[in-house]
Amino acid sequence: MNHYPRHVGDFTKKTLGLSFAQFGCYNRLLDWYYMNECPLPLELEDVCSDVGAHTLEDQAIVQFILRKYFYRKEDGWHNQRADETLDEIYAKSEAAKKSAEARWAKQQARKDANQMRSHSDSNARGHANAMLPITHNPIPNTTPKVKTLSAAPKKPGAAAPKRQKAPAPEPKAPPELPPSAKAWEAYRQAYVAHYGTEPIRNALVNSQLIQLVKRLGAAAPDVAIFYFTHKEPFYAKKGHSVGALLADCEKLHMEMKTGRTVAERDPPAPSWWMTDAGIKKRAAELGLKDRPGEERRDFVERIRIASQGGK
Repeated sequence: MNHYPRHVGDFTKKTLGLSFAQFGCYNRLLDWYYMNECPLPLELEDVCSDVGAHTLEDQAIVQFILRKYFYRKEDGWHNQRADETLDEIYAKSEAAKKSAEARWAKQQARKDANQMRSHSDSNARGHANAMLPITHNPIPNTTPKVKTLSAAPKKPGAAAPKRQKAPAPEPKAPPELPPSAKAWEAYRQAYVAHYGTEPIRNALVNSQLIQLVKRLGAAAPDVAIFYFTHKEPFYAKKGHSVGALLADCEKLHMEMKTGRTVAERDPPAPSWWMTDAGIKKRAAELGLKDRPGEERRDFVERIRIASQGGK
């Protein structure tokens, strides 16, 4: 197939959040789908080879687009809209073929009838002219006319027969999202509700989501939502990244199930200038001593300058 309909409005709505590279990848996958009129290969390696995705970054984008817009079956990766479009094209093509065959048969029958009438009239006239003598009062030709094999005349007011419409394709069930896609959707919705903007998704995030599902199974989406309700300051400091979620996923799952919160992380150690012990220790390391009458802040400043290589 060298042409397929493209519904710009629907396509733009579905791909509005894609990056430039992801958008191009989706276009190339659809072009291959329609050109070959079949699903994409099952193996990711074969898909990447067919569409020219040779780098690791391109292959990660292909994997992301497959899981977002396609669904896996025994014969390959399917796209619901593409399958529906192909079914419609096949139905119209079959109906057009049958209509053309009927029109050709009707024209051929009319042509055969005209040839038969012309041949019969010619034979009849030739035979009469050969048998009858030429006189001043010729005997009129009483040879009956041959009726043409034409279609029966239409009755007044009779409606033309309607063409039968091709049966509409059966509606297909919406594809089920893979586990990592479900986890991402739960994380994304919670992220948008918390921060008011979309999270970034890249190859690293995709691999972390796969690991999250392997470690938590079907509980991954619920834990991702619970993650944003946790009071641990460390998660907020990390911007609720997928990496921090993955690092503590078992702990978060336990807290979600039991309602018990593990003690917060130990606070960071104070800087050396915040305590007298820290000041004395740093001064001893640098071989410095406080001077008579020197204020504390001046001594700290002298230690800081010495730490930076000054005098």
